[in-house]
Amino acid sequence: MASNHTTHYDLSQWQATDEVVRTDFNADNAKIDAALHGKLGRSQLLQTVKSGASGIMSADMRQMDWSKWEEIHVQLLVPSSFSESDSFVISFNNTSAGGTSSMDRGRFGITPAYNFHLILYPRHDPSATVTGILLGDASGFCVARITFAEMQDLVIGRTASGYGMPGGLTLTVWGIG
Repeated sequence: MASNHTTHYDLSQWQATDEVVRTDFNADNAKIDAALHGKLGRSQLLQTVKSGASGIMSADMRQMDWSKWEEIHVQLLVPSSFSESDSFVISFNNTSAGGTSSMDRGRFGITPAYNFHLILYPRHDPSATVTGILLGDASGFCVARITFAEMQDLVIGRTASGYGMPGGLTLTVWGIG
């Protein structure tokens, strides 16, 4: 049996005179498995939003526990029927995707309109300023003038055709701890 143990996870540390026992290894592996569970690259689906008659897609962020998440991934699959002249507007804390008041709360456009993936970086800190990057046919970054704790919603609207979103779109929000 090990005569010493590590400080943080109580893992076995053997002296030269200690007998090495299989049960020590099994106990250590169980501790490591429990400590790593859910920590390494596991994502969790937090929200799914379907486009409907409202003309915008809005993900409710009011109940989000930002301290749990290193990253938040927002994905939208855009059908190929959208033209290259279509574009989207993403805004935070805005009830109308076309409203100019969203500019001071964080808003940016995406063109052309195909698939996109927005990654937000709360880094377990609700008081951090909303920052993120956009990946897809159009790439860029965003910085909003609010903290993650102040974010109430994430709104996506289409800039063409009066900002209306077609039916059949799905927006997903994923968290990575």
